[in-house]
Amino acid sequence: MPPPERVTDRRLALMTAEIPRLQRYARAVCPSREEADDLLQDTLLRAVTKMSLWREGTNMRAWLFTILQRQRITRLRRAARRRDYQAFEDECLGLWYPANQVDSVELREVEAAIAQLSPEHAEVLRLVVLQNLTYEEAAEALDCAVGTIRSRLSRARARLHRSLEEPRHAPRAA
Repeated sequence: MPPPERVTDRRLALMTAEIPRLQRYARAVCPSREEADDLLQDTLLRAVTKMSLWREGTNMRAWLFTILQRQRITRLRRAARRRDYQAFEDECLGLWYPANQVDSVELREVEAAIAQLSPEHAEVLRLVVLQNLTYEEAAEALDCAVGTIRSRLSRARARLHRSLEEPRHAPRAA
């Protein structure tokens, strides 16, 4: 077995090239920009310290997204153990202010519709649609089969479409 590989300039360059994607994804799944930045920092630190586990010729993007996903799960579990998670989430939701612009309102409707999806469906939607990961990369990052990714994505899109097409308000009785 060859000795563990160290962090090289090439490996750092590959990792650095993925930072914008990781950052966008972290900001999509975290309730605040600060939490997203912390998650990204933890992910990159973990990647650098575990660089010997990444093998040349494998997909750096999928490997980094896997680390980010596991770091996120660890953070959520810690928060749940502290029983502060729900109070924190409620407090963060209060920080959002409605916008007057139509685009902002539509964006919030899409965000709300995504929030109604199951975590598995929302996760796949974010990875494939927002981060432009291939089905194979998303499957590797979430440690599941490509068919599972396709199925979850199809269901997520269908539910999102139905949710956005529903009438915003119930009609008034005459």
